Amino acid sequence: MTYTSGPWDLFNNVHPIRGDAMTPEEIGQLIADRVRKTREEGGGSDKFLFVSTLGPDERTICDLGNGPNGMANGQLIIAAPDMKLALEHVRDGHTDMDEILAAIAKAEGRTA
Repeated sequence: MTYTSGPWDLFNNVHPIRGDAMTPEEIGQLIADRVRKTREEGGGSDKFLFVSTLGPDERTICDLGNGPNGMANGQLIIAAPDMKLALEHVRDGHTDMDEILAAIAKAEGRTA
């Protein structure tokens, strides 16, 4: 599975003409336009991916769009909390190789 190689950075949804933050409506339209473009190119809206928290208090973590590496990028992103915890345990001298291997496996989209 191939993900988009780094380094990565964060960007705000800034309006390309005004230079200020896009409104929720503008962001919604941007997403709708991306889904429409994917469909016009022969894909379905199932190709447009989001990373969200689980449970009743669901929040979107990020929008992965519709690129060819979307699923692999998503696997890497959802493994971030597991990888952070594993690194903290290494830092604190509580190395658990099974935990580290599980985090790497999750990032690669497989089970340990």
